[in-house]
Amino acid sequence: MEKDMELKFFLRKPLQEASKVNKALKKIIEDFKAYKNGAKTPAFGREAPFHNPKPATEQAELMHIHLLSDAQIKHLRVAKINASYRKTSDSFLIYTSGFFNSNQFYIIDYIEEYAHTKTRDMDYMRWLITQAESFRKGH
Repeated sequence: MEKDMELKFFLRKPLQEASKVNKALKKIIEDFKAYKNGAKTPAFGREAPFHNPKPATEQAELMHIHLLSDAQIKHLRVAKINASYRKTSDSFLIYTSGFFNSNQFYIIDYIEEYAHTKTRDMDYMRWLITQAESFRKGH
C-alpha cells in the first residue's frame, strides 16, 4: 500500500481509555481497523450513513456500522443470509472520515444496546455531528 494511501485511525479519548480495560471494545476497534483495510469481519453488518437530522449528519459524513453478536452471526450463517444490508442489530460503532483525507477515520462512539433509540435523540445526534465536524476540519 502506498504511503499516502495508508489508513489512519483516531479514537475519541474516552473510547481510547475504555478500550484499555474493555476487551470486547478493544476487539471491535481492532476488527474495525482490519475491516477498513479490506478484511472480512463476520461481527460487522450493515454499514450506512446517518440521514437525520438533515443535512447536518450527511455533511458531517456521520456513519455507523451494525455490530453482530455471536448468536446473530450463527443465525445469519444458518439462514444463509450474506447480504450485508440484511445484517442489522441494535448495536453500533459510529465514525466519520477525514474531509481532506478520506483514509483517516475517527471512531466517535460505541453503542452496545438500544442504538436505534439513542440515535433518535436529537441532542445526542447534534453531539455526534459536533464531534465529526471537529475532526473533519483538521483531517
